[in-house]
Amino acid sequence: MGHLLVVDLEATCWGKAGGPQTVDLMEVIEFGCVVSTWEGDIVESFSQLVRPLERPLLTDFCIKEIPITQSMVNGAPLYADAVARVNERLRGFDFDCWLSWGKYDRQQLASHLERSSIAPTFLSLPHINFRDVYKRHKGSGQEAHAHGALAACGMSWEGLQHRAEADAFNYARLIKHMSGSINEILMSGVTAPDK
Repeated sequence: MGHLLVVDLEATCWGKAGGPQTVDLMEVIEFGCVVSTWEGDIVESFSQLVRPLERPLLTDFCIKEIPITQSMVNGAPLYADAVARVNERLRGFDFDCWLSWGKYDRQQLASHLERSSIAPTFLSLPHINFRDVYKRHKGSGQEAHAHGALAACGMSWEGLQHRAEADAFNYARLIKHMSGSINEILMSGVTAPDK
């Protein structure tokens, strides 16, 4: 078996007061990527900041929600260069699939692909919604939150929430408890993109 890739994104945001907020208007400002074995051992973990182009100034709402400052994104590469850096960091790994907590991350990357014809290489891999894996694993139809999933597995959150690498790292910590459920979904072939 190959490796699993856990991805979390942070993006520009402005809250309800700033008007509609959809993946077609938002821009990625951070990639968090964690490479894990099927046993849950972390092999690689990194963050890649991105400078937004369409809305280059972060809103006060965004800076409050996501601990990323304007100066941090000002010094970051634009999306195309950031994606190239992510691809380079992940080159050499043989991934079976990539996971994210929910469907937002896949939808955001698909939107960027439509807008710019640029996508990280991993977007072509099967995507698994880790939140759905957890719900299936627990046999619950209720809404699942990452903090609750960690607590149910005897763990607590580590690192700064809403920083992409820390978020992806915490999701990846669940792999050792759910690798069987991940494998079942992967083998079933039911990894079609979330609409």
